[in-house]
Amino acid sequence: MNYPSMMYLLAGLAAVFTAGCGTQNAPAGQGGMPPAAVTVVQVTAASVPIYSDFVGSTFAEQEVQVHSRVNGYITARHFNPGDIVNPGQLIYSLDPATYQAEVDRLRAEVVRAEAQLRFAREGVEVIRAESEFAQAEANQIKADQDVNRVRPLVQQKALPEQDLDAAVANQSVNLAMVRARKAALEQQRLSQKSQIEQGMAALASAKASLALAELNLSYTRIQAPLLGRIGETSVQTGGLATATATTPLTRISPLDPIYVEFKVGERDYLDYIRREIAKQRSTGKGQVIEPLQLVLADGTLYDKPGQYQYADRAVDIQTGTLKLIGTFPNPDRMLLPGQFSRIRLRTGFKEGVFLVPQRAVMETQGLRQVLLVDGQNKVSQRTVTATDRVGSNWVIEAGLAEGNRVVVEGLQKAIPGSKVEPKLVALTEVK
Repeated sequence: MNYPSMMYLLAGLAAVFTAGCGTQNAPAGQGGMPPAAVTVVQVTAASVPIYSDFVGSTFAEQEVQVHSRVNGYITARHFNPGDIVNPGQLIYSLDPATYQAEVDRLRAEVVRAEAQLRFAREGVEVIRAESEFAQAEANQIKADQDVNRVRPLVQQKALPEQDLDAAVANQSVNLAMVRARKAALEQQRLSQKSQIEQGMAALASAKASLALAELNLSYTRIQAPLLGRIGETSVQTGGLATATATTPLTRISPLDPIYVEFKVGERDYLDYIRREIAKQRSTGKGQVIEPLQLVLADGTLYDKPGQYQYADRAVDIQTGTLKLIGTFPNPDRMLLPGQFSRIRLRTGFKEGVFLVPQRAVMETQGLRQVLLVDGQNKVSQRTVTATDRVGSNWVIEAGLAEGNRVVVEGLQKAIPGSKVEPKLVALTEVK
C-alpha cells in the first residue's frame, strides 16, 4: 500500500473511532485539535531552462610521450611519478662522457681549421711571388736603361757593337723573367683564393660537426617539453635509454585546460539545431553555444564552466550519436585524464511552467501528485505532469495554476480535506 493511501486509511479509522466514542468533531480552534502547521510555496509561471546530461570522459589532448634522442645509460631520474613538471624542467640525466669527448675533439678540429684559414689568408707564398715579380720588373727597367744608354755610344763608335748586343740580350732575358714572375704571381693568388675557400669550408664543416656534437651532449639532459603531470618511468636509473626505443621513457599529460569527450543522441542534436536555427532567424544573431557544466563522479558540480570546442564530422552509424569535445579550466589540477563524468548542457527553455521542489511531488501508481492549500487553508490533492528536473525542483507542465500554494513540508500532516496552518516561504528558501 502506498503512502497517501495509508494516510487516508488512518484518517478514516480515526474518524470512526471518534464517532464510536460518541464525540462530535469540533471545528479547529473550538476545542478540537489545532490545524497542522505546514510549509507551502506559491508557484508562479516562468520560463525555465532545460538541461540535459550526457556521459563523458576527460582526456589530455596533447599528451606527450618522452623519448631519448641519444643512446645512454640513465644516471639520475629527477621526478616522482605524479609530479607536476614545468617546461624545461630536468627529468632524466644520461651519462655524458662519450658525447663530451666528441665535443672536445671537434672543438680542437675547429681550432685547427681556423689556423689553416688564417694561414691561407695571410698568403705568404703570394707575398713571395709579389716580391719576385717586383724584382723582375726592376731588372727589366735596368736592362731597358742599359740598352738606351749603350745604343747611342755604339752608334758614335764609342763602344763596340758587342756591348749593344749584350745589353739587348739582357733586356730580352729580363722581359721574359717579368712575364714568368707575373704568371707565377697570378698562380699563387689563385691558389690562395682556393685555399681560403677550402679553409672556410673546412671551418664551417668543423663548426657544424661541433654544433651537432654539442646538441647530442645536450640531449643527455632530458627536459620536460610542457607543463603537466608526469607518469611512471619505463626505464629505471642505471638502465639504457635508446633513441630507437618504441616504448617512451614516460608520458606527460597537460591538465589545464582538461578536455572532455561526450556523445549526444541524433535526436537531441536535431532538436538543438532546430532551436538554434529558429533563434538565429528571430534574433538575427549568430549561433551562441551554451556554457558546459561538469557533474563529477560524486554528484557535485564542478565550479568552473566549460566551453564547447568542436564536433565530430559525422554521426556514428552504429550508435546514432555525435561526438562533441569541450574544455574546462583546471588550474588546481583537480581533474585528471580518464575520469568519467556527466556533461550538463542547456538544451532549451520551457515557457509557462512551474517549479516545485522534488520532495513535494508524490508518485502513486505511476501518477505524480502534489498537495495544495486553498484560500480557506483546506488541503486538496492534485495530479500534475512533471517532466524535467532543474536542480532540486520538478518542472510542472500541467496540473497547476498561477498562485497555487503547494505543500513542501509537513506532507504527512496535510490530509486532503483537512485544514492546515500554512507558512508561506519562497522557493529559494526550500532546502
